[in-house]
Amino acid sequence: MSSLSTIASYGAQIDESAKAFLARNPGDLYGMLQYFMGYTDTQFVAMPTVAGKRIRPGLALYLAEAYGDLEIAKSAALSIELFHNFSLIHDDIEDHDELRRGRETVWKVWGINKALNAGDAQLLLSLLALNNTQESIDTAPASSTVMQFLLTQYLKVIEGQHQDFSLAELPLTHAHVTTSAYLHMIGNKSAELICAATAVGGLLAGAPSEDIEKLRVFGFELGLAYQLHDDYQSIWGSKAETGKTPMGDVVERKKTLPIIFTRDVLAGRDAVEFTKMFELHSGAGPEAIRLVLEKAGAREYLLGTVRVHAEACLESLESLSIESTRKTILSEFVRELIPAK
Repeated sequence: MSSLSTIASYGAQIDESAKAFLARNPGDLYGMLQYFMGYTDTQFVAMPTVAGKRIRPGLALYLAEAYGDLEIAKSAALSIELFHNFSLIHDDIEDHDELRRGRETVWKVWGINKALNAGDAQLLLSLLALNNTQESIDTAPASSTVMQFLLTQYLKVIEGQHQDFSLAELPLTHAHVTTSAYLHMIGNKSAELICAATAVGGLLAGAPSEDIEKLRVFGFELGLAYQLHDDYQSIWGSKAETGKTPMGDVVERKKTLPIIFTRDVLAGRDAVEFTKMFELHSGAGPEAIRLVLEKAGAREYLLGTVRVHAEACLESLESLSIESTRKTILSEFVRELIPAK
């Protein structure tokens, strides 16, 4: 079994509890959530699970077990996965994405109003699962610490989504559309939730305080590398690899890192023409924009940035006080999740 499959197998341990959690009512509200989690088809008929990699709950449980107590982290792992899927239901609406994991998105099947409401329900269910986490902890101080940590991380994700909206509203030439602004946005929107998963396993299982900080760094750097790799896949990956519309970020004119980089390296008339191509759709389709990105060196720049954060992620693992075999599996997991190009 590959290391990626190993972590995914830990994540899959939350599926049975998630199915029970989402079967609160036979109506279509909870049916939509079960569909999105990959448990049913659009008629709410049970089917073999079609899900994401479950890396967030997988990391939480794997690391909790590494520090001696997997069971104590199960409710937190469920909460994190439910919250993650809430954010994706809304994200699909906001980005007008019609496909997720190779299947139609909730809003595409049932409409925007029902999808928004379903996402809201999923958010509240994630908080109910978090309440179960609180009840499973013996001491009140520890319970308060974990609750505060996860709620803070969840809020950062919402803040990151707001930052994403703000960047999207600005023209490409605006002074606030910068590399640092983009990295700050994806740090909140994407990396902080993976950071929540890696740190909470250690927090709940009683890891040393110095390890908790390394686990935070591990998760945050992994989250940055993973999101940047996703940005790469959106432009240069196939539908078979992503389960989404090819070049979706370019079609939607998202100001991702390669777009900002290309704007910055081009000069004079080339910069003006690129901005027109990107913002005004002046006779330029996605393929034409991708060609400009490649000529500007954006592909190599993006892959280099992915490698920087992946290496920082791997370095944070080296001095963790867990068995070396577990560190090896985590290192291999990172390399499989974010393959070198």
